[in-house]
Amino acid sequence: MASRSRFAGLSEACETQLSEPRMRVLLFKTFCKLLAKQFYVKLTRVPRDVTTVRAILRKSINVYAFLKSASQHNLYTMRQSRRVLADLAYHEITAVSLYGTGEIAELLYGLASEVSIGIRSIYDDFGEETFLGSDVLPIEVCVQSSEKIIIASMVRIEEKIARLKRLGVKQDRIVRLP
Repeated sequence: MASRSRFAGLSEACETQLSEPRMRVLLFKTFCKLLAKQFYVKLTRVPRDVTTVRAILRKSINVYAFLKSASQHNLYTMRQSRRVLADLAYHEITAVSLYGTGEIAELLYGLASEVSIGIRSIYDDFGEETFLGSDVLPIEVCVQSSEKIIIASMVRIEEKIARLKRLGVKQDRIVRLP
């Protein structure tokens, strides 16, 4: 029971407001980008047979429900990211690396400053040169360091874990968002 109440304290701590306005803007921008991409996918995959008022109303209700659901999912992702970072900070981890360069990585990058965790390296499978002003390294070089690696993704997580393990990264270095 003691560990449960200790985690509850972490949960409350990770819900605090960001102290830097720049980070708040970054997080808001990331949240909006996630929502915009999800909305774009929804729009491009939905048939456009809205010829009657009833069909338009039904589509409008569906779009509202989708946006509400996507927003709730994005908020859940933000909260889980905060909890993971707060837990790492609680265990006196001061620097981590990120595996990925998408919106989740942007979110983690912004949230890390809340709990005084530095982002040491950013790794990816693809050929991006920079990410938020930092050089992106190929994932293969992550074995040369010893910090924990947060998988900055909500999809294909098991593939990324398997790849890290094949490269020789020990399980205790791999952190995933729940």
